[in-house]
Amino acid sequence: MIFALFVIAIILSSSSSRVVGISWVQKIIVTVAEEYSESLEDLVSQHLLDKVHVAIAGATRHRSIYNGIRTLSSVCEELDIILVNEAARPIVSESVIQEVALAAQKYGAAGIVRPLVSTVVAVNSDNFLKHSLDRNLYHASEMPQGFKHDIIKKAYEMCTNDDFENGSECLQLVQKYTNVNAYLIDGPSSLWKVTYRKDLYTAEGTLKEKFLKVGLVNIPDSNLVAALKSHLVDHHIEVCTLDSADQLPKQLTSVVLSQSTVNLDEILETTEELAQVWTEEPGRFIAGGTVIYLFHTSEEDCFADIWDQLQKSAETLADSFKDSISPIFILTKDNKNVTRIAKIVKSLVWEMSDTYAGQVFIA
Repeated sequence: MIFALFVIAIILSSSSSRVVGISWVQKIIVTVAEEYSESLEDLVSQHLLDKVHVAIAGATRHRSIYNGIRTLSSVCEELDIILVNEAARPIVSESVIQEVALAAQKYGAAGIVRPLVSTVVAVNSDNFLKHSLDRNLYHASEMPQGFKHDIIKKAYEMCTNDDFENGSECLQLVQKYTNVNAYLIDGPSSLWKVTYRKDLYTAEGTLKEKFLKVGLVNIPDSNLVAALKSHLVDHHIEVCTLDSADQLPKQLTSVVLSQSTVNLDEILETTEELAQVWTEEPGRFIAGGTVIYLFHTSEEDCFADIWDQLQKSAETLADSFKDSISPIFILTKDNKNVTRIAKIVKSLVWEMSDTYAGQVFIA
């Protein structure tokens, strides 16, 4: 599993995935260019997102939204509030969604705003400053936005071709055609938009901080457990300690297990069980995950023997779990070096790269 694919997938479907679990959300429509519709349908099916329906996007923003509204009307008999969000804004909390929905219910339309971070200026035909806006009087319009169904439907039914081709603000269309003034809510800084390539790296880090979750299974060394927790938590990675792999909570992205001997059959069985659990987990955000096995021996001869066994097993394991799970080994003969072990684990958990599948690290 490559985290870059997770970032792209989550930007396409995170907004819908995040609200699938909200009981009062009945249906979710994702509009996408026709050439990508089949791939998105597969993604929806893979993650068991039963509430999600795919609609073909239009040539412009407003045509896409209108297509989504019409699709929603065809799959949902009773419509009350419609929320509009962009896939390029994947970081949205349930509390924000609820606040917008409640405001839309009360006022007919609602939106999120943020302070301007740069001054907006107008430029004349000769590239000289024409005038600038007072930043204290204006805000940046963000997403999500919410509307009563009959209000947003009426606004789009009255849109002109110029509105569809050149318009960009849903709240303004509603104001223009229904005389409903949207209630504006001050939103959190997390509602930024993925626009440029550099934003993907920010999105990756932000999403990892939100979704990475590690299970520490049956690790007897309390000092090592403390070091692992410290390094992972400092990197904003959620950690839970478990006595057995049978107790795995939902949405784990990595598991760290302590092993006393190298038993390939046992390792294969454990890894297969984890792969099955993660594959069958409903609503899972990523496919597969990382499994890190810790081996420790204080005897030089045993160390060399374990190293040899792991090296021979590495290729078998990597080939057995291609594209689904990444088994990785860490071998150490010095229990005092818990900090180095913790740093290696933290890096592997954060990277989540299948490049390291079957690799043996010495700590």
